Formats: sequence, structure tokens, C-alpha cells
Amino acid sequence: MTFNLKSLLTQLIIFFSSIAVTIILFSDPTLPPTRDYLPFLPMVFAFGCIVFINIYSYIYKNIAITIIVFTYYIRLVITPFFMKFSNYQRSEIAANVDNTFNTAITLMIFEYFLVFLILSVFGKKFCLPADNVEVSKKLELPDKSYKTARLLLIFLSIFILACVLVYPDILNNYKFFVFLSEEQSINWYRNYNLAKENVPIFIFYISTWAINIVKNIWILVLILNLRKRGAKKRHLFISITIIILNALISSGDTAYSLYFSLAFLIVLTYLYPNRKRIITLFTSLLVLIVAVLGLLSLSLASSENSSGALFNISNTLQAYFNGPVNVAAALMINKVNTYSLIIADFFTSLPLLRTFFTHMINSTALFNGIMYGSNGAGGQILPSVGLGKLYFGFILAPLFSCIFTYQSMRYGSKFSQETRLPYKFLYQFISIILACIPVLYNYYIFLIGLFTYILPTWIIIVFMTKRITYKS
Repeated sequence: MTFNLKSLLTQLIIFFSSIAVTIILFSDPTLPPTRDYLPFLPMVFAFGCIVFINIYSYIYKNIAITIIVFTYYIRLVITPFFMKFSNYQRSEIAANVDNTFNTAITLMIFEYFLVFLILSVFGKKFCLPADNVEVSKKLELPDKSYKTARLLLIFLSIFILACVLVYPDILNNYKFFVFLSEEQSINWYRNYNLAKENVPIFIFYISTWAINIVKNIWILVLILNLRKRGAKKRHLFISITIIILNALISSGDTAYSLYFSLAFLIVLTYLYPNRKRIITLFTSLLVLIVAVLGLLSLSLASSENSSGALFNISNTLQAYFNGPVNVAAALMINKVNTYSLIIADFFTSLPLLRTFFTHMINSTALFNGIMYGSNGAGGQILPSVGLGKLYFGFILAPLFSCIFTYQSMRYGSKFSQETRLPYKFLYQFISIILACIPVLYNYYIFLIGLFTYILPTWIIIVFMTKRITYKS
């Protein structure tokens, strides 16, 4: 187990900030008795910095481990701290979580220990050190394009172009990064709904689905073709510019544009190993800027003073990182037919076909019914540990989180060992998505991503790599 300076500083910052938040929360006289377990979240995370010390030696060697550590840090340390500024509540929800809040804290701690135990046990197996320069010498760039893949991309591109020319409202499905005001958000949703009314629904869904996949495949083709012409500065600059545009222009699901773009940027460190430090620094800054701007745009759009801003940041963190209130609300779901729920989650996750199963009550609808009441509507995501509890019971509730943690490291390892560039990108993309599941998403949301993004991208990449020759 070896630490570099960056890993050591990261661990120290995480440890001492966790201790500080623990002290602040334990000494806060306004902490309600129904929330008195909350300070144990940052305390346990600080304790984990010591127990799972080896994880921090892997933190920057595997993107999956990095994502998992920081998302849990935000969930267990940063979110409880900001809850202080919202009176330890969440606004605009109907659920009264007083009776389940402390139980939710217990479940979150249980999940944390199991997930980090998996990171600790399997980290060494999946995080063998690799020299980008040496790996890059073995990379296989396509010597020629495979005819079937080229024809498939051209056919899909022509289909998309024809749809957009006939129904230009399709472009209302796309927006520029995040909304900086509530008015922008309302206008986009209004235009989006008008597009669904003006465009035949099948054409709308199939064309937007195709755009989301094909544009990323074309970006992969472009950056590979640029690299084949030489590792020149201008080729790297063009590649980065294209990737940034891809991250900034997205459909309603901004997250997947970011995941695709992050995978592209990481692949660039192998395509241009001599520029690895610059690319890594740029990627880190981009992620930080995106995270800060995203949080501020979501939290400050309707705020007029600093106290309101802090209150909204607290609500936003709880919503997007499935904080204690969300987990507590998930524990309020009772008397569920597990078999029916599993079936509903599967069929409502299928692209296009899900319209035939809208009558089914899936886990997301069930959770939002608890959060907002029968007369309300919301788009909250059931926490992964909450869905696990519905499927398997309390003891096995963290099962999904553990499985996705293991698989995210596994695909990160496959990325490091793969020499075929299209597959290298694919495995990194999958690893990033899987690493986000335990804190940000759940198994049902993963199914949507699997059928909507991962499998179509995988199929096209199979065509791109089948029966073609390679050269180093």
C-alpha cells in the first residue's frame, strides 16, 4: 500500500472535515430529537478513513473508486452539514419521516460499511498500477473502418437529419447545459412538451434516442481519426473542444452527456500520453466547474438572499445525493408486492416499449407517491438502498449498492487492460455509470441507462471492431 501526496492530502482533508462536521452537529442545540442520529454519518465516515485506509491509495488510480468515495463523502458529510441550514428538513414534501429518520441513518451506515469493505478488499485486484505511456504503445488504432459500422452510422445520421428537417421541433429536446433561472427551465419544459405534441410520438422518441447515441459514436470516430493523423497539439485541442460541446449540449438527461464526455477525456490521456498531466488537470477543473455550476443553478435560481441560498443547497444535496430524508421516506413504503414491483421496474425501463406499460406502478412512482402525496408530483429517485430494501428486505438492502460497486471497479480494470480504443472508451463509460448508482441512482435507473445508452453503444462498437485490422 503506497500513498502519493495527492492521495494523502485528500484523505486528510476528508478526515478532518468529517470530524469538524461531527462536532458541529453534535453541539447544535437545534438538532431535533427525531434527527439525533444524524451526526453519526460524518463520524462514521471519519472512522472509515482509518479503517479503510488502503482505499485512499487507490483513489486516483480507478475512476470508479474516486466517484464512489466522493459521492459517499458528499452524502454522509457535506449533506448533513448543510441540513443544519434547512432546520434538518426538506421543503415541499408531504412525507413525515420523524419515525423512520434514525432507522434510515442506521441503514445508510450499514450500506457505507459494506460498500467500502468491497472497495477495500477488491481495490488491489482492480487497481494495479499502469503506466499510460507504456499502455499507449500497445494501443490498437483501427487501420480501416469496417464497412457495416460505417453504413450503420451513415444510415442513422441520414434518418436523424430527415426527421429534424421534417419536424424541427425535435431539437427542442436539447438544451445548453443547465438552467440558470427558473424561467429558463419553464420555457424549456414548455417547448419540450410542445415538441411532443407536434411530432408523431414514435418519431420523436426514436429520433431523439438515435441522436443521443449516434452523436457520441461520431465523436469517438472523430477523436480516433484525429489521433491516427498524429499526436499533434491541434488534434488534441480539436478533440477537447468537441468533447466540451458534447458535455454542454444535452437532452433532458444531462448526466449521460457528462458521463460520455468524461469517458472521452479519460481516453484522451491514453491517446496523448505525453499530455496526460494537462488533460487530467483540465478534466478535474471541468468536473469541478460542472459540479459547482450545477449545484448553484439548481439551488440559487429562486433564492434572493444568502440564507435562502443555503436552504436551497441543503434541499438540492438531499435530492440529488439521496440524503437521509429520502432514505427515511423510502422506509415508509410498506405492503408492496415485490414480484409485481420487479416486473413493473423492468418493463417501464424499456425504451419506446415503456409506453405500453405506463399503467404499471414502478418503484419511482411508488416513492414519489410517498414523498409528495397522492395529489402531488415529483421526479425524485428512490435511493438504491431503499429499492434494495423493497426487493430483498432490510438486511440485504445494500445488495444493489455492493454489486454495482464491485462491477464498477471491474469495468474500470477492463478499461485499463483493453487495447482496442472503442472498447476502452466503452468500458470506461460503463464504469462511470456503475460507480454513480449506489449514491445517485438505483437499479431501476440503471436498467433505463442500460437499455437506452449502454447496450445500443455496445452494439455499434461491436460493429466498429468486428473483422477490422489494427495497427499500433
